[in-house]
Amino acid sequence: MRRLLLILVLFGAGVAHSAEPDDPYASALKAYRADRWDEAIQILETAISAGSEEVGYYALLGWASLRSGAPQPAQEAFEWVTTRRPDDVDALKGLGLAQQRLDDPVAARTTWRRAAALAPDDATLGAWLARLEGRVLEESRPRPATETDSIHVVARAGEAHFEVRRQGAWERLFVRGVNLGTALPGRYPAEFPDDEALYRQWFDEMRVLGANVVRLYTLHPPSLYRALRDHNQQYPNQRLWLVQGVWTELPPAHDYHDPVFDTAFRDEIRRVIDAIHGNLRLPERPGHADGIYDVDVSGDVLAWLLGREWEPYSVDAFDRRYPDRNTFSGRYISTVGSATPIEAWLASTLETAARHESEYYGSQHPVGFTSWPTLDPLIHPTEATVEEELAIRKRAGEPDDAEIKEYDNDLCQVDATRIVSTSRHRAGTYASYHAYPYYPEFMLLDPGYAEARDDEGVARYLGYLQALRRHHGNQPILVAELGVPSSRGIAHLQPEGQHHGGHDEVAQGRVNLRLMKNIHDAGLAGGILFAWVDEWFKRNWIVMNYESPVDRNRLWHNALDAEQNFGLIAARPGRDGPTIVLDGLTTDWQHVPIHQQGGKSDRLAMRITSDEGFLYVLVEIESDRSLAEPGSELWLAIDTYDAQRGSHRLPDPAGLKTTPGFEFLVQIEDRDHARILVDRPYDLFSQRNRRPYRSTDNDRGDFVEISVFTNRDRYGRDGTYYPARGYSRSPLRHGTTRAEDEQYDSLSDWFLSADGTTLELRLPWGLLNVADPSSRRVIHETTRQDDVVDTVETDGFRFQLLWLENSPRGRRRVTAIPARGSTLKGFPTYLWPGWESPTYHLRRKRSFGIVRDGWSGLNGTATDSNVDR
Repeated sequence: MRRLLLILVLFGAGVAHSAEPDDPYASALKAYRADRWDEAIQILETAISAGSEEVGYYALLGWASLRSGAPQPAQEAFEWVTTRRPDDVDALKGLGLAQQRLDDPVAARTTWRRAAALAPDDATLGAWLARLEGRVLEESRPRPATETDSIHVVARAGEAHFEVRRQGAWERLFVRGVNLGTALPGRYPAEFPDDEALYRQWFDEMRVLGANVVRLYTLHPPSLYRALRDHNQQYPNQRLWLVQGVWTELPPAHDYHDPVFDTAFRDEIRRVIDAIHGNLRLPERPGHADGIYDVDVSGDVLAWLLGREWEPYSVDAFDRRYPDRNTFSGRYISTVGSATPIEAWLASTLETAARHESEYYGSQHPVGFTSWPTLDPLIHPTEATVEEELAIRKRAGEPDDAEIKEYDNDLCQVDATRIVSTSRHRAGTYASYHAYPYYPEFMLLDPGYAEARDDEGVARYLGYLQALRRHHGNQPILVAELGVPSSRGIAHLQPEGQHHGGHDEVAQGRVNLRLMKNIHDAGLAGGILFAWVDEWFKRNWIVMNYESPVDRNRLWHNALDAEQNFGLIAARPGRDGPTIVLDGLTTDWQHVPIHQQGGKSDRLAMRITSDEGFLYVLVEIESDRSLAEPGSELWLAIDTYDAQRGSHRLPDPAGLKTTPGFEFLVQIEDRDHARILVDRPYDLFSQRNRRPYRSTDNDRGDFVEISVFTNRDRYGRDGTYYPARGYSRSPLRHGTTRAEDEQYDSLSDWFLSADGTTLELRLPWGLLNVADPSSRRVIHETTRQDDVVDTVETDGFRFQLLWLENSPRGRRRVTAIPARGSTLKGFPTYLWPGWESPTYHLRRKRSFGIVRDGWSGLNGTATDSNVDR
C-alpha cells in the first residue's frame, strides 16, 4: 500500500490514506504534498532513527530530499530502497535523478536503463533517458510516410454539426468543450507544466464536468498527450476529443506571404500534426514545447484549428497589398466565389494541414481557422469604422484632434463559407469564432439582435448567433471561445448583465450555461468555454496600463483584471487555501500581530496582513460598541506611500486633520452601505487627461468615487450617437468567503459578525493603485507617460481608524486611532515582504457545478454521460 501511495504522491494525484492521524508516514506525506519538504524530512528521519526500517519511509525521504535540493541524502535513501527492492522502478527513477543532480550522468544513465528494462513502456522514463543521452539533438520523424490509398476518418464536418465514428456509424457530436491554457501562477504562457499526473487530474475533472472536448492553442509537452491517451483508454464512453490548435504571431508588415513567416507557420502545422500522430522528436526551442512525441492520439482528434484572432488592421493591410491574389485551388482545399486575399491565404494553410495528414498518415480531420466577430461576414449598421466615425465627429463640431483608440470592428470580413473541401478531403471544413456576449459593441447595439428571446428574456447573444447561422447555412459553426469571468472588475457592460467581469462564481456559471444553451438553440455545432483555469499572466485593456512592471504581472492576482479570472478552476493566493476567510471568525488571524489599538476607553484593535491578491484588515471592537447599532460608522484611512503626499484632512463629519496624507478612505455604515473612496488628485479616472498620475500634498479632504468608463461613446454608421457607459468600483460588497457556507460570495469585500464587533476587510491591490505588490510598487509618475504607468516602491502603508457615533446632543462623535494630533511616529507602517515565486492553490469554482449540472442536457452523442460528481 505504501509503495502505491508513494507513486501517486510523486506525480501529484490525490489518494485516500488509511493510516491513523498520528502515523508519522501520514504526517510526512501531508507535509510533502504541501511542499513543506523540510518538515517531511524531519518527521521521516525521526521515525527512522527510532528504528523503523519500512521501505516507504526511506522512499518518501528520498523524494522529499530531492525536492528540498539535497541530492546526496536522496541518493542514500534510494540506494537503501533499491538494495532491498531491486525491481522498484520508482525508487530507481529517484536514484537516477539524484545521481544526475550530483553530476554523475553515467551512473544516472545506468540506473535509468536498469529501470527501463523493468518498465519498457514507461514514457516518462524514456523521455528522461533520451534527454540524458542527447538523442533529441535535431528534429526528426522516426516513421516514414504511410503507403496506403485508403483514408482513415474518425471525425468529419457534417451538416451544421461535427460527426464522429462510433461502432461503424456516424453520430452527431454537440461540442461541450473547455479551452486549456496551462500557465500556472508565476509562469509565462509558454512555460508548460511537464506533469502527466496534473494533466490526468485535469482531464478527469473535465470528465466530471461533462465536457467532451478539450481545446489546445498550441503544441504541449508529450506528457499531456500521454495523459490524454490514458484517460480516453480508461473512459472510452466519456472520451475527451481534442481540438488541436497551431499558433502563430502576426507577420511582419502584415505580409502573410512573407517567405520566412509563411514557411515557419506551415512548418509548425506539419510539426504539430506529426506530434499528434506520435511521430516527432523535437529538440528544445525557446517558447515552445519539446520532447519525444511517441504517443499517437490522432484517433482522439476532433479537428485542427489553425491560427489566432487575426487583427482587422492586419487583414485590411494584406488585402490591400495583394488584391489580385484572391483565389486558391488545392488538392484538398479551395476557395469559391469572390474570395479575398486573406481567405485565399487561409485556404492554403488548411491545404497544408489536409495534404500533410492525408499523404503522410492516410488520415483526415476537419480543418478550420480561428476568427472572431470583428472579422465576421456580416455588416453591422451600428459599428462605424474609425475613418467613418472621425468624419461624423468632425461634422458634429468636435475637435479635429479626436482620437479613437480601438480596433475597426467592422472594417473587413473573413468568410469561411468561401473556403471548401474538395472531393478528396472527406473530413470537411468548418467555421470557428471566438464569440463573447459583451463585445464588439455591435452585438449590444444592432437592434435586430435584441429581438431574439430565450427562456430568460431578451437574448442579444442568441440573436447574433442566429444571424451567423443564417449566413453559414449548413456549414458547422464552432464557438471556440465563450464565457464570462468571475472578476471583481468589469471591462465592458452588456445590457442583459452578461458583462465582461463583475460576476461572482454562481453568476459566472449561470451566464456560461445560458450562453451554451443559446449556441445549442441557434443550431451551432457547439461551444468551448474559456477557460479551464485562471491565468495570472493575462492582461485586460482597462487595467493593463496600471499593471507594472509588465513582466511581473504573472506573479500576482489582480481581482480587477477580467482576463485573469475566466477559469472554472480558480487559481487563488495561498499555498494550502485562502490566506484569510471572511467569516467573522478570527482563528486565521491569530498569527497576525496587532498593528494598532486604542486606549482603555476606545478599545479598538486592528490587524493587517496580505498575500498575492489582497490586503486584509481585521478590526476588533472590544468595548460596548457595535457596528450593528444605528448611527455607528467605521472609517479607515489608508496612506499607500510617502506620508507627505495625500490629503491631510479627512472629510466631514470627521473633519480630522492628520499628520500623514491619505490616498484612500473606506467608509462602512452598515452591511448595505460601504464604500472605498480615493483622494481626487490620485484618482486615475478624473486625472486620465491630466497625467502624470501621482498623489499630491493637500488638505482638501476631497475623496471621490473610483469610477471607470467601460464602453466608450461612439457613433453608428447612420450618425446615431451612443453615449459612454461606466460604473463605480467604490461600493464594497458584504458577504462571506467561507466555501462551506450557503451564502458564500466569491466577490465579498468585507464581512461583519452578527454582533457587529468583528469586521474583516479584503481589498484588491489594484483598487489601491498598487501596480505590482510582488515588488511593492505603487503608481507614481513624475513625467507624463503615454501607456504603462511609472511606479515607485512604497515605504509602507499607514492607517487611521475612525469610529463615528451619535453623541447625546445629536452631533457626530469621532474616536480616532491613532488619536488626533499624533505625530508620524504614532502611525506604524505595514510593509509586506515581496516575492519572486507566488504561492497559490487550485480549486473548483461554484460555476463548475452549475455548468456540470446544466449542460448535460445539451446532447453530444448517445453514449455521452456525466457520472461522477
